Amino acid sequence: MSLWNVYVGGVTEDVWKYHPRPNPDTTIPARGIERFLFDDSDGSLSHQETTEGDLFSPQHLVRHPTMPVLYAAEFARPGRLLAFAIHRDGHLERKSAVETNGALAISAAVHPNGTHAYVGHLGDGVITASQLGSGGEIVASEPIIEPNTNANGPASKIHHVRIAPGAGALIATDFGRDEIFAYPLSQSGNLSRDPITRVSFPEGSSPRQVELHPSGKYAYAVGVGDCHLYVLEAENFVPHRIISRRPVAQPGFRGKSSAAETSLHPDGTRLFVGVRGADSISTFGLDGSGGATWQHNVPSFGCSPRAIELDPSGNFLFVGNWHSNRVVVFKGADMDKLLTSHDHIDVPSPSSFVFVPMSV
Repeated sequence: MSLWNVYVGGVTEDVWKYHPRPNPDTTIPARGIERFLFDDSDGSLSHQETTEGDLFSPQHLVRHPTMPVLYAAEFARPGRLLAFAIHRDGHLERKSAVETNGALAISAAVHPNGTHAYVGHLGDGVITASQLGSGGEIVASEPIIEPNTNANGPASKIHHVRIAPGAGALIATDFGRDEIFAYPLSQSGNLSRDPITRVSFPEGSSPRQVELHPSGKYAYAVGVGDCHLYVLEAENFVPHRIISRRPVAQPGFRGKSSAAETSLHPDGTRLFVGVRGADSISTFGLDGSGGATWQHNVPSFGCSPRAIELDPSGNFLFVGNWHSNRVVVFKGADMDKLLTSHDHIDVPSPSSFVFVPMSV
């Protein structure tokens, strides 16, 4: 049994200045970052506190690899990256905040050596490198990848950034240009502007997020625009080409659906995908040789399952139903079939989850 602090990011009222308001508008604005206590022996979840004050849609959270520090990327204009010290009791204390030189920061990743954080922006496609101090504080930010705004074609909109295991590359999904890029990353954390690879997706597919199989030979990306799962061949975790695609929604579903966040089980055998519109979670079986087979589908017990994340034990799946302001915890994520909802709790506009072990 382990106890965990679960931090949940969300969007505050100011987000509707920059982003289309849902219709009907059922999303409750977040007050800041919510903290819950999670017991992985029974899946129970209880609210502890809310971190508020000078926060503008801290919707994407990520933790430092070695120190008790939490980072929040703000979906605002201008975007910011904030750092919080995590106290032994789980309380967050603000350390620093730096503008990220881009619009609508939507995703962040921290280098394994803890020297840099990288932030992707949906508003203008900028990827920023933020230098981190010895205590995890944010020292400065510099835009490294700046798309040419005068180029013909659709505008760049970065939706997801992540670091390949081994830290040899930063992988980014370009939601606007229907592409995935991989940029060289040095062991010291320096990011190169010239991509290693560039994978083009069908027009209008809008790749949202990428998952990397533990073998390093395959990657998986979902398209928001076409609601498909794409399987990519990879070399040392770097995607090179698309080899297949599968519909994400439940077979026979006739309504309009949109793929949302994904979560790959640590053993590499199952991939979970949130499906908005259908308001469900689809599970794909992965055979380790590039095969992805739709297995089953369960209701998300809410509206618009935007954020999903496996807990560190791999036994429970957290689902953030954005428009119905509810986090649902499913059990059985380590089994052949995802089981029915175990617990749920009301949370304003849940957008991301971070798990940090509770100090004893």
